[in-house]
Amino acid sequence: MDTASNKRWFLPLLMLSVVLSRLPLLFNGYGTDGDAWRVALTARTLWETGLYEISRFPGYPLYELLLTPVIAVGGPVASNVATLLIFLCSILLFRRILQFWGTPHQEALLILYAFLPLLWKNSAVTMDYIWGLTAILGSCLFLLRGRIALAGLLLGLAAGMRPTHIIFILPLLLLIPSPRNGGSVRFAGTAVITMVLSFVPAFLSPSYSVMAAEFFTRTTGRWTMTSIAAFLYRIVFAVGPLGLAALGYFLIRHRNELQQQFSRLTFRVPAAMVLTTVVLFVLLPDEREYLIPALPFLLIASATMLSKKELLITGILLVSFAFITPDVIDHASGRRTFAPSIQSGVVVREYREREALREDIRAVAAVPLPDSSIVMVGMGPQFWMQAPDLIRDAAMTERLQQESARSIHGAERWYVYALKRQEMEEFRRKGYRLYYWGVMGGFLNTFIGYNLADERVEPIGNQQP
Repeated sequence: MDTASNKRWFLPLLMLSVVLSRLPLLFNGYGTDGDAWRVALTARTLWETGLYEISRFPGYPLYELLLTPVIAVGGPVASNVATLLIFLCSILLFRRILQFWGTPHQEALLILYAFLPLLWKNSAVTMDYIWGLTAILGSCLFLLRGRIALAGLLLGLAAGMRPTHIIFILPLLLLIPSPRNGGSVRFAGTAVITMVLSFVPAFLSPSYSVMAAEFFTRTTGRWTMTSIAAFLYRIVFAVGPLGLAALGYFLIRHRNELQQQFSRLTFRVPAAMVLTTVVLFVLLPDEREYLIPALPFLLIASATMLSKKELLITGILLVSFAFITPDVIDHASGRRTFAPSIQSGVVVREYREREALREDIRAVAAVPLPDSSIVMVGMGPQFWMQAPDLIRDAAMTERLQQESARSIHGAERWYVYALKRQEMEEFRRKGYRLYYWGVMGGFLNTFIGYNLADERVEPIGNQQP
């Protein structure tokens, strides 16, 4: 088979490989992230009642509205498949950007992009990360082609799915060659107006003001050594320690070329996109998925400096993070203690955790409880939406301002995220027995700020070792 024929078959085979590799993740729920299940709850509520309630603050309206008919008709399989289709589109956009810039090692970069573990995992879940990334790549490509208004529209749509994406106006402005002709204003203005219009349904949502008040009450913004360590840990484990170490080593070897590279737009813009993403993550160091917008641009910037051999070594180590990874934290106990070990990689862990979570939830919900009892499960809708004998209770949800469900067996058997101390005292006075899901004990102790054992809350299900 000649070179031309190889190139003709490369993209179809890559797309097929992506689809086949995602199949195990498509059919077992919306994902391990509780926010994915909150999106599903928002979609169901809107479809069944016509009432739009944001899944969480500050709102992700465009994504939630787009997914509503998909989830209503096809459930988690349809919404996961929709994300996968969007990811396939992102591969095409990434390819066009590489071709436009003449980036070296294009086929290797496409393979690496398609199988970066964090993208692999999130291309088969019901979350907005891949959707936003695809819109950002589209915005970048349209700017390269001089289609400024369309680029602004796409970036505004990305921000309508996740508002922090609006910050990418700043690095993408580098792609507008003549700011004096009004291109910068047109791009930024279109993006901001599109984002604001996308947020109108969220602003009109009855729960918006309540969620906003609760969010700002909980947010302290204080930096501690623990939070700094968590921030650094999430950066490393967004890419994988082995791949990141290799990438860092090779970039340091080529450090003398940095000044020359920064004179080129094909390096300066990707570097600015990576830096903007990291700065944003410093301000909001929550989920490692927040670093996803940096990944394709990190690949482009690296390819301009690394040799083919160096890129191959780095790529193998980056992709290995999907299957295995060295870790230094004990995640199993929930105590987050120092314990070096070899752990399952991102993709393998996602699959196993989905399977285990579903079985554990059903087992815990089936534990016989006395009437007038409350179980703190440390989880939101992913708990009761997967438990066949539980149904959501709107009255208790409104009273406690958190998702609540009740068992269809017996009377007054409730499952909630967690109770405050005064709420526990109130329910105890009314004769309720209090329990917690044992496997979530370490997390709950951290989250609620008091010790469950000291408060005489009884464990059920699997307990901590």
